[in-house]
Amino acid sequence: MNRPGAAESFDAVVRLFEAGQTIAAAEMCGRLLEKTPGDVSLRNMLGVIAAQEGRFADAAVCFRAVAAVAPDDPGVVTNLAQALLECGEHTEALALFRRAVGADLKLFRSGDLDVGKPALDVPRIHRLNDVTVETGYWAVLDGEKIYTRETSNLNMVNSPAIKGRITTDREFAVLSVPAISQTIDEPCLFVGGDGNYAHWIYRYLMRLAALDKRPGLAALPLLVGDDIRPYEAASLAMAGFADNRLIRVPRRAAVRCRDIHLPVCLWSTPGRISHGIHWLRRRALEAGLVSPDPGTRRLFISRRDAPSRKMTNEDEVVHALAPLGFKSVELSTLGFAEQVSLFGQAEIVVAPHGAGLANIIFAPAACRLVELVSDPIAHMSDIRVIQEAIGQRGMVVPCTSYEIYPGATHPMIQHSFRTEPADVVAAVETTLAGPG
Repeated sequence: MNRPGAAESFDAVVRLFEAGQTIAAAEMCGRLLEKTPGDVSLRNMLGVIAAQEGRFADAAVCFRAVAAVAPDDPGVVTNLAQALLECGEHTEALALFRRAVGADLKLFRSGDLDVGKPALDVPRIHRLNDVTVETGYWAVLDGEKIYTRETSNLNMVNSPAIKGRITTDREFAVLSVPAISQTIDEPCLFVGGDGNYAHWIYRYLMRLAALDKRPGLAALPLLVGDDIRPYEAASLAMAGFADNRLIRVPRRAAVRCRDIHLPVCLWSTPGRISHGIHWLRRRALEAGLVSPDPGTRRLFISRRDAPSRKMTNEDEVVHALAPLGFKSVELSTLGFAEQVSLFGQAEIVVAPHGAGLANIIFAPAACRLVELVSDPIAHMSDIRVIQEAIGQRGMVVPCTSYEIYPGATHPMIQHSFRTEPADVVAAVETTLAGPG
């Protein structure tokens, strides 16, 4: 999209939005659009703001205007599809989604995305003294500042008026902080977590890559919940944090920490993303969980046991792939080390979009991925970023039908879908036949 003039003014809108000042950002957008009503970037930004605030009907109006100018832009079409999906316009949303994905149906190759080379500088680590850690949400309160778990800079909120409230990239929550249950006097590390396997791998565990050139900090214990999941404990052990280096604290409580170190999230920072991914791959290799050799296994990752976003015709797809040597695997039956090892042996992976695909981080660079996507944003997923950083190739295959669960409150997740087996086989053959 081309945006005529006033680059600094538009940048000011973006800065306001990123700072969480959505009302001011929207007002500035409105004033600028009065002067330049044809500015599609401003119109798109107004739609983004509306969607952020949950005003999806208003967002759809903005995105329609932008799509009328840029009908072949997959990002624009996807924005409109997502807004319409939230408005309950499922048929039109699915049609737009398939159009957006169709524009992207090609063999992904190294260089398609710009994730940057591994950063030479050391990722930032915040050091805080005498702070409260709320362990339900994993937020850190330092006076009038609240450090959230999601954003790259931990999203410091400074206004006393919103003390007790937390904003992140995707959510807004009111935080109720209980009384302090214990005090941690020794220096420690903190990365947080949210219960999602994929998020744990690349939004939280990956933060420990910041310790690579900080040997003094690397020796500190790590603050975790007393209900730490087996895959979290196993992955931390791979990263050098065995059980005796963990400080377990009660969940949904408040803990006072005298000296705590918070590595920033690497995921939203170009270059550092690649740094974190390759750090994880190196850790898996050093732990003996993967081999440097090319893989030979052909895997289909099942979502049969998933609570949502399930393939209604998974059996058909598995049957169609069997003659090509594919084996169906349910990752929920495997421990962390088994999942890492499995992907480390993969020649090609076929899988519906889901958290388990975060394991593609551990697959060989020559591994191919055919991702079966069902929603308007999955084809632009974090998986693309991982593949780009490693140099992997692959394809996406859109669904042919899409059904929202009755009473669904989150249609982007609470749905089932169908993908044509012939489309999947064709994508596998194209991917395998592509250049190495």
